[in-house]
Amino acid sequence: MFRTAETAGVEELITCGITAHPPHPKLRKTAFSSIDEVPSRHFEDTLTAVTELRARGYKIIAMETTARSEVYTKVSYPEKVALVLGNEVTGVDTRIMDSADLIVEIPTFGVKNSLNVASA
Repeated sequence: MFRTAETAGVEELITCGITAHPPHPKLRKTAFSSIDEVPSRHFEDTLTAVTELRARGYKIIAMETTARSEVYTKVSYPEKVALVLGNEVTGVDTRIMDSADLIVEIPTFGVKNSLNVASA
C-alpha cells in the first residue's frame, strides 16, 4: 500500500487495527523507500480515524461490494476524500459503511467478488 500510495501522490496513509504499520520490519522490505515518502498514522479503531477525517472536511468513501455500492468509475470524487478499504476476511466494518458518504465498488467478473487491498 505504501508503494501504491506514493505513486498515486496520496497525502497520508492511515492504517487501523491489526494492519502492519511503521516501524514493522516487513514493511521496509516490501515498501522500499516509499515508507519514508508517504506520511502515515495508525489508529486502533477505524471509526476513530473516520471521525477525525470527517471533522477535517474529508468525505468518507468506503470501497466494498454491497447493494448500495456504485461503480467507482461512475462517481465524481470530491477534492478532500478518504478512501476506506477493508480487511481480507470481513471487508469494511459495517459501522463505517453506515456512516460513509458513499460506497463504491470495483466490478469483478470471476468467481471471487473482491480484490486484495493493494490491487484495489
